[in-house]
Amino acid sequence: MVMFGINYHTNKSDFEDGNASFFINQAKKGLTIHKFGKNPDIDTGSVPENIWNGGGLYTGFDPTGAETLNIVSDSTDDDVLGIGAQTILLEGLDANYDRITEILEMDGTTIVVSTKSYIRMNRAIIKTVGSSGYNVGSITVSQTTSSDIMCVMPPQGNQTHIACYTIPRGLTGYLVKWSANIQGTGSNDADICLRMRLQGSGFTVQSLTSISESFLHFENLYAPIIIPEKSDVDLVVTRVSNNNTTIIGTFDIILI
Repeated sequence: MVMFGINYHTNKSDFEDGNASFFINQAKKGLTIHKFGKNPDIDTGSVPENIWNGGGLYTGFDPTGAETLNIVSDSTDDDVLGIGAQTILLEGLDANYDRITEILEMDGTTIVVSTKSYIRMNRAIIKTVGSSGYNVGSITVSQTTSSDIMCVMPPQGNQTHIACYTIPRGLTGYLVKWSANIQGTGSNDADICLRMRLQGSGFTVQSLTSISESFLHFENLYAPIIIPEKSDVDLVVTRVSNNNTTIIGTFDIILI
């Protein structure tokens, strides 16, 4: 149904105590995933584009092998002794698609190389900052050899904004909700797909919607979308009516 300018799909069971307790327990185990992204500039001729700060299609799904990562800012203030980002936490998957993390010291516009090797990067977060309280510059994380860009953190973001995720080995993802909206005012509208790619296969559309500046799409799934281990999931914009469109998207996954 449409309510107060929101395309809203839900079911009473989403709010039953049993489900809430289950979600809370999974969250305590670190097994609830909330992904959100923003693409600040999509043009009519540039689609399809993923919802992330790197522009175009997300290149963090391109790697076929694990590599160390290069981390660099375009501001000298993002330094272990600077006023911006001082240390950064990487959260990703190794060659076996097992979850790995590490914390590295920033060195401004000089590349810092990770000690671990990654085939996927699910998130990067600034752990400590200087007096500014945020990363001053745009921080890019890319594979050392292939140069595939795994994430781009916007200035003042303090973490990546990427509506893309890969399910770790040994776990199954249950996608329970997703949303999308356009920022701004006017008559702009867009088409967005929720997609999944099994390892070794191509992307398939799992859900899709059309949104405008008057309508936010928010969908709770009574029957969750089941995502096997090592599968990629993303939100992709397939059409916009105007240039310079900004779109935000989110999705939530329970890992079991």
